[in-house]
Amino acid sequence: METVVPQSVIYDKISEQCGDKMCDGLVLKVPHQQQVANWDCGVVCLEMVAAFRNFPENAVKLAIEKHNMDHSVWTIDLAYLCMLLEIRHEMFTLLTEVNESFVNEPFYANQANFDAETDRANRLFAMVCENNVLVEKRKITLESIISHIILHTQPVIVLIDSAKLQTIQEDFLVENMKSLNIGEDQNDKQQERHSNYCGHFILVLGFDLKNQQIFYHDPSAKDGYSVCSLKSFEDAWRSFGTDEDILFTFPPSQT
Repeated sequence: METVVPQSVIYDKISEQCGDKMCDGLVLKVPHQQQVANWDCGVVCLEMVAAFRNFPENAVKLAIEKHNMDHSVWTIDLAYLCMLLEIRHEMFTLLTEVNESFVNEPFYANQANFDAETDRANRLFAMVCENNVLVEKRKITLESIISHIILHTQPVIVLIDSAKLQTIQEDFLVENMKSLNIGEDQNDKQQERHSNYCGHFILVLGFDLKNQQIFYHDPSAKDGYSVCSLKSFEDAWRSFGTDEDILFTFPPSQT
């Protein structure tokens, strides 16, 4: 059973940031898109952001060509693409370089070009200031994500460990498995699914504070909105391997 943070605590923290714009729930209407490869989930999240902002259909593709990126996406890549697309943005992360510990993580280490990709990502981090890419080394709270959606009505790109993210339907299954006569091999498969890190980008679109839920688009899903508990989302986002990467987008400047 999950340990749930009292609703009043979360509500009060968000209310402090949002003032009279505070609300119990909000879900942005963003068209869903599905990824076509096993590496482009982050790109597809950005394409959904672009569609939400009525960009031309090929805008992200053209930005990728300028960025010279191929078959590998780090969060820092998405920040650079936002710069090229002139999307106001800010990336937050625990480390402004590739985590050296990732060399021991199969998800990263098993990539054939991991060393070259590490060097490429570190070069991008080193050049953020001269390229006007906004990146800050700072831990972000869950309340800040919800407040951002309320105040700016813009989706948020988040790197999560998909092995730890459970939809509401999966949460129900896990809880009810305890009362079912289920074989050990099936239990083992369920545990295995949640044991190995698997990096994945999702697009957070909204929340329901009363039911303590997050709404998001999963690029690997065929269609529609996905829903998970606040606790499941935060566990997946703060998992080792993500560096708690998050990319906020902002509306066009009014000045």
